[in-house]
Amino acid sequence: MAQEKEGLAPLHKDVIRRFQNRLKVLRNAQSCSQAGKIANAVENYKRYLGAVAAFHRTKESLLAPGVFDPQRDIPEMLLISQVYWDLAKIYSCNPNMGDEVKRGLGKFTEFSMGKKFQYLNAEMLRKFIKKQCRNHKKLFEDAYTTMRVKSKKCYIATYCYGASHPNLDLLRNFKLELEQTNRGIILIETYYRISPHIVNYCEQHPRLGRLLSTYLFKPAIKIASMFIRRRLR
Repeated sequence: MAQEKEGLAPLHKDVIRRFQNRLKVLRNAQSCSQAGKIANAVENYKRYLGAVAAFHRTKESLLAPGVFDPQRDIPEMLLISQVYWDLAKIYSCNPNMGDEVKRGLGKFTEFSMGKKFQYLNAEMLRKFIKKQCRNHKKLFEDAYTTMRVKSKKCYIATYCYGASHPNLDLLRNFKLELEQTNRGIILIETYYRISPHIVNYCEQHPRLGRLLSTYLFKPAIKIASMFIRRRLR
């Protein structure tokens, strides 16, 4: 049921009903998309997004991660990212719908950045560019650059030091250098594939996480930072 927000009027029953039925609408959209019924798919995707937006007392155009609870609503934000992803692919079939493609990719990126599923969404984007992208390729490439190259997420170092430690800037700069070579890209992709699971495990087992941070992660990061400083001089 709807959670009442302090100082706001109760949600209309129709808004609650549409929100409760949103997953059925989403499944219909996905089925239509797979069956090639594009107009019906787009209509149902918009109904889903509209229901979510109304429940959170905003407009679809203003849907953003900040509207949601960063822990409780992770599954919903994943679904939203996938909806915008499918819409971007649908619109990309038309060479004249670049604005809609750009908007869909922007929302897809916004709902992916900094989330545990960011790497998976970025990989999905990379594979689409490589194998299926026909129109608006530059827009898809720009979205991938934002998600992988411009991302400031450094999971293990952030877990150990927080988001503003000088070592993080050093590691991010080194990542940009690594991305200039194929081996470097493979190394980065391996890191992004493994590190979120390591951090998640440490957060679920805080005592073990503190031990690993103190006696393994921080010493390794310190050694890596010293190496990087000498290399970047």
